[in-house]
Amino acid sequence: MVERSRNNERPCLCRCRRIPGTHPYRAGKNEATNNLLLGLADRLVTEPNYYGDDPFFATVESQKSGSLLAAALRTPPHSLIVHSAVQAPEPVMDALAEEIHHRDMQLPGVLGPAEAADIFARAWTAKVGCKALLSMHECVYELRKGISPQPVARSSEIRWMQSPL
Repeated sequence: MVERSRNNERPCLCRCRRIPGTHPYRAGKNEATNNLLLGLADRLVTEPNYYGDDPFFATVESQKSGSLLAAALRTPPHSLIVHSAVQAPEPVMDALAEEIHHRDMQLPGVLGPAEAADIFARAWTAKVGCKALLSMHECVYELRKGISPQPVARSSEIRWMQSPL
């Protein structure tokens, strides 16, 4: 684990690890929104090399309280997955972008909740001098109540067999 704050005036600390440990579960307050990050992190905890030799996991935490402000995970060559636990994540995503840029990581893109992904993309493009292009809007549905299916009338399909001539 590497802990480093490049700007002591920043109210957050970026922690980077190869294996998530228990930290991703702190993002689990909204499992529907964070399902991809949580699922991949859970697999990395139990099988660290499942997605290859170089996964990347980071948390951004409050320097005062230690509370989780953001989390990010990447299994190369895929895009970075971000989560923000705060409403206005500009300084948080900037700290994450700064840390990833300092590590000379090449990112093909970012995905996550729209606001967090957009703010990270702006921070990242400002650091590396590239342009971001929105390639897809996605939506996640959350099942809150199951409804048992009603029985239906049975039906059959019967096919005629041709007898050989």
